[in-house]
Amino acid sequence: MRTICILYFVFFSSFIGFSQDKSLFDGLYEFKGRRGHATFEFSEGVDGEILLDGFFSFDRKELDSLDQTLLTKFQVRGTYTENLKSGSWHYDQERHKVILEDVVDFKLISKLESDDLEIKASYQDGKPHGEWQLVKNIFNGNKADIRALAEGIHFEEGVMKGNVSYRNFLNGYTQFIRGKLDSNGFLEGEWSLVYVQDSRLVSEVRNYENGFLLGLVKRDLENGEVIDEVIFFTTIRKLSEVNEGGNLGYRVSDKAFPPYYNDGFSPDAKELQLQEAGNNFMRAFFLDLLRFDDSVTDDGEIMRYPFFTRRFEYELSEEERNLLVEIPLLFDQVRDSVKRFTEMNSLDLNRSKSDSLAFSHAYFGQASERLDAIHHLVDLISTGEIRYFDLGNYTESGVEILKEADAVTYVYQDDTLSKSISREHFFVDATNLLATLRDYLLEELEIVEDLGGFVTKELYAIAVNSQLVALETSIVSRKAEMDTLFVNYHAMAEGEEEAFCRAFVGQFMGNVYESLNEEYASRVDFESKMDAGTIILDLFDELEKRYPMITTLFKRDGVLDEVYMEETFNPFTYSRYDVRAKERLFLAYRYLYKQYQEDLLQEPDYTRIKDHIGKIEKLQDRMYELRDQDSRAIERRLGTRQTVSRIESALDL
Repeated sequence: MRTICILYFVFFSSFIGFSQDKSLFDGLYEFKGRRGHATFEFSEGVDGEILLDGFFSFDRKELDSLDQTLLTKFQVRGTYTENLKSGSWHYDQERHKVILEDVVDFKLISKLESDDLEIKASYQDGKPHGEWQLVKNIFNGNKADIRALAEGIHFEEGVMKGNVSYRNFLNGYTQFIRGKLDSNGFLEGEWSLVYVQDSRLVSEVRNYENGFLLGLVKRDLENGEVIDEVIFFTTIRKLSEVNEGGNLGYRVSDKAFPPYYNDGFSPDAKELQLQEAGNNFMRAFFLDLLRFDDSVTDDGEIMRYPFFTRRFEYELSEEERNLLVEIPLLFDQVRDSVKRFTEMNSLDLNRSKSDSLAFSHAYFGQASERLDAIHHLVDLISTGEIRYFDLGNYTESGVEILKEADAVTYVYQDDTLSKSISREHFFVDATNLLATLRDYLLEELEIVEDLGGFVTKELYAIAVNSQLVALETSIVSRKAEMDTLFVNYHAMAEGEEEAFCRAFVGQFMGNVYESLNEEYASRVDFESKMDAGTIILDLFDELEKRYPMITTLFKRDGVLDEVYMEETFNPFTYSRYDVRAKERLFLAYRYLYKQYQEDLLQEPDYTRIKDHIGKIEKLQDRMYELRDQDSRAIERRLGTRQTVSRIESALDL
């Protein structure tokens, strides 16, 4: 539907028995990204806003548009108090698949396969509070088998506490989570996880103390062999020292952290890698249990966790606190300078003119990669999260980019060469990591500025040939114009059109342009270089000419979307709403339309853009013709399987 009215308020003058400060809503509604039918009480807030206040029910039934044997049902029952969930809530999601087996004496022989997810929840002031239960069942015929079960999950004010028990039965395997959370929601004691990883059943045992992970061991349950294990010796030592008291330079932080323990380990550290599979299993359980809660977005992104780990907070000197401000600013300055030369079109075009330019081009590219490599560390510094990282753990394997020398590999005249740049500032130990990083960035900035000054002079000296200068100026100017043009298109476009615009620009202003640019850079003699440059300008002209035609295609698609809608009347709710006309035909059109778009986005030859546009225009013209024609024969030919050739044949394209 072009426009779906999410809330259709029905006011009753007598309120049908409800109190005078509440009204009843009964109609179309969206709950957690699902559209269905809702009935609930609501009131008006002091500022005139609508507040859900009272009983709430929501039902959704969806028959798969492509496979009419698939049915999904979703039901919610609960209570709101001034827009906040309260009391008992019940979520029930069913999926049903009808399998056709035979037809005997004109009687359908079939069987039903179903699965059911049922969550019984409890809330107070909008937060999980009380006992929760999750049950997943699968049904074959009338026989029910438990797929997953979590009982006695206890929440207090949104925090999970006490014992945690979850079982999951998958492909003959029994997977489970068993552990305990303390009164503040921190992982405590022994946690046992059993899950399938790489087609084998793995047992993982973790030991926590007050939210700190002390160690874990993973075993293959089939043969009992230890797969891997890790003991967090530094964590154990620091906990012992904290318990003994004294000024240690660190303390247990008052903050609560996500349930993925990290005492300052680098992203590729074994201590993090070994947790990953178990963490993913725990995350899947959490998403199953709270998928309909506000702590999880409609897209399945976890906004806040109900249980936590702890970390140490490390003291920073005044100098180090100043570095937390200085380093991100310096990093941005270096990155901007490097970016200027990595995106300098004239350097890219002329890098093959001399050994020095080839080296400079490679240096800026590798400098950009080095900056990307330390971006994680700089983010920790800029957000202040570095104060919760043990820099000894973070740098246990060294800091790859803060080396004594950087080897720069580049190509000149088909030869692969290498030069080494010695560094005055490089990583020695974790004690002075922040100061070393600051000095390294200052040194990098000095090198970039010196090399950039040389490149600027060299490129100016090369630009003695007036025609090449004019050509390259035209390329740079036209590219800037095209960049601005597409920025404006991005600003005006929305949704699918914006995504297509970015992909189109990525293909033709990115991939195709870079290919032509490489060809231009490889040409040495004047005439061939001029020809290659002219092709680049022709690319820009073609894109400028054709892209408005593409935006017209989106407008025509929008008109078709409206044309293929028709209004219907619901006598029960006394409301009018739009439904899709000739749904199978329109779905076939959208499938072919998307495929034609994808073909265009993968086209390496810019001169064929107009051919792809022509195919889409022809398809849309055909759809205009068929709107008011009898298309039942065509829709029968389309069937349920969608392929390009089948649709093109059915539509006589």
